[in-house]
Amino acid sequence: MNARTTERSRNWDLLRNPPEFSLVLGGPLFQLFRRAHLTDDALMMVRQRIIVIALIAWLPLLLLSALQEQLWGGTNVPFLFDIEVHVRFLVALPLLIVAELVVHRRMRPLLQQFLERNMIPGNAMARFEAAVESAFRLRNSVLAEVLLIAVVYGVGVLIEATHLCMAMRGVEKQNSRTVTSAVRGIFRSDIRSREEFLRLVYGRGGE
Repeated sequence: MNARTTERSRNWDLLRNPPEFSLVLGGPLFQLFRRAHLTDDALMMVRQRIIVIALIAWLPLLLLSALQEQLWGGTNVPFLFDIEVHVRFLVALPLLIVAELVVHRRMRPLLQQFLERNMIPGNAMARFEAAVESAFRLRNSVLAEVLLIAVVYGVGVLIEATHLCMAMRGVEKQNSRTVTSAVRGIFRSDIRSREEFLRLVYGRGGE
């Protein structure tokens, strides 16, 4: 039996045994948390993860703002009065960490229901098994983790399309176009990087 067949059999056994099935308990990030004693094999120690991750995300901003004398003055929105930052790192981030545990616990019995209730036709079982294998590969993929970090650090998307409602109805203005953009990470926080991105992909500069 080759390695691929062995791995497929192991994944299928995990699916039939919900206590062992998880899309969370694996991958480079989970292993890092284990080495840092921020989780165990059951994904517990939630309080420790919330405190450490929230502080890693929020505390450097506090220190940098203090060094730049922007804690409670020196800028339009001082750091201590920036509600969006505090909600993002001290409220939303901890909620996402808690949600990970909730998803981990509910996914196990949910997947087993597909098998117990015969919701997967016999001719689709191979595709279902392939989807499970794909999920495990993504969970354990170092490349996937790196791409997620890259997306968080800086991603910009700009979509330009013909505005058919304007061209075919109402004012019937031909060649009407609509532009939608979304930026994350450094493109959101740094105006110069955002202007350069827009200038390169669309030639709009800072518009």
